[in-house]
Amino acid sequence: FRSLKSIKMDSLVEEFYNRGLAWQLIKNYKEARADYCRALSIAPKFGKAHLGLGEVYLKLGQKKRALQHLTLAKNLFSIRSDNKNMTNALNLLRNFSRNNDDENLTEN
Repeated sequence: FRSLKSIKMDSLVEEFYNRGLAWQLIKNYKEARADYCRALSIAPKFGKAHLGLGEVYLKLGQKKRALQHLTLAKNLFSIRSDNKNMTNALNLLRNFSRNNDDENLTEN
């Protein structure tokens, strides 16, 4: 059995993730970033929050950070055999690569 504390933490992670997603949908990327980061501070291996954060960093022009989080999300989804989300991450990474082939990512 899982402890009550573990269940509450999972619920809190989901709340932060869902709020981040809502902020992202209305294009409030700074608030989305904050809530995705809150989720990840509790559950650092939560792939969906890394995926959302990667997308947000792309929108904010922080390409190096975007690449880090999208790659981490892809790897976490692969480990968990979460093919749907892994495909989403791979598609974002492919688009990122196509659009940034000639750029130096050290500025972020």
